[in-house]
Amino acid sequence: MNTSIAIFLHDHRYDRLYQAVSISLAATSMGWSCHLFMFYQALASYIDGTWDDIRAGDRAERPGQDALGSEPGWMTALRKGFDTSNIPSLYEMLERSRSGEGELKVYGCSASVKLLGLNLDDVRKRVDEVVGLPTMLAIAGNATHALYI
Repeated sequence: MNTSIAIFLHDHRYDRLYQAVSISLAATSMGWSCHLFMFYQALASYIDGTWDDIRAGDRAERPGQDALGSEPGWMTALRKGFDTSNIPSLYEMLERSRSGEGELKVYGCSASVKLLGLNLDDVRKRVDEVVGLPTMLAIAGNATHALYI
């Protein structure tokens, strides 16, 4: 049986993007097929080139803040870790996933493209396919693993 993973990625926060891309890299390096489905902010930030902005997203969107908007210690530590680590670009990691033993397919959500007013031609240049939910669910239904990040 061919092992495969479907990853549904909707957020543009760096920690979530990093998790999805690193999982896709690990999966393809093990010979798995990986299907990365991008929605909303994840897709928009991928298209506009801001995936590597560690501070992406408004502070109000970030979980775990106190009433004054201060970051808790764990989030400050995470930010410092990302800032000081020698982590390759997320785009570079995604390209490495393409050169693994497995196969990577990147999909953009057609509804997200429409709702966010993204240029369809620009999106098609960056993803393998622009598809709707029925197609995504059919692909994910055949995957051996599925993640929502």
